[in-house]
Amino acid sequence: CVSLSDLIGLPRTLVHGERLAQTGQCVLVANHLSQLDIIVLGSFLTQDYRWLAKDGVFKVPFLGWHLKLSGHVPVYRGKAKERNRDIGERVHDVVQEGASLLFFPEGSRSRDGRLKPFRVGAFMTAVQEGLPVVPLVIRGTHEMMEKGSASLSVRADRACSVTVLEPLTAPEGADPKARAAALMAATHAAFAAELGPELVRP
Repeated sequence: CVSLSDLIGLPRTLVHGERLAQTGQCVLVANHLSQLDIIVLGSFLTQDYRWLAKDGVFKVPFLGWHLKLSGHVPVYRGKAKERNRDIGERVHDVVQEGASLLFFPEGSRSRDGRLKPFRVGAFMTAVQEGLPVVPLVIRGTHEMMEKGSASLSVRADRACSVTVLEPLTAPEGADPKARAAALMAATHAAFAAELGPELVRP
């Protein structure tokens, strides 16, 4: 991904990257602004990780083949949704291999660049696997390539960045769902505090 980012001319910056090395294996969660997000993130993530992505991405020539060979985890939608019944086992296998997991907890890209509500899956994974959550705040990729744009060109005159926030852990308790919900709320609040109210959907 480093070479691809350089090839398409993505000016990018990593802020507080040392937190990734300090945390170790974790659940990475990032806001989702553009098709460029995974390329930018991949240029900075040096640890072993697996991305949970919608199954359609795995059908894209070259990219999809790479994702399959690298062990990334497809998430099925629509009529194929029943194939997600073993996703917990697939995620657990990734953790057993020592890899981190990368989620876009909003579920899909933001059309207006503002942070959307989160889905609970990433946070339930963190609870079940006993891993911390590391928030990755992406800025600038929406302006480089907006969702629904007729143009696939990248605005290389714009810059993007990834800011690594402090890791978060689920509160103690016996109820996994309640712990995951609390962790999700705390993580969304951390994103909101970093981005500012103008970049968060009410």
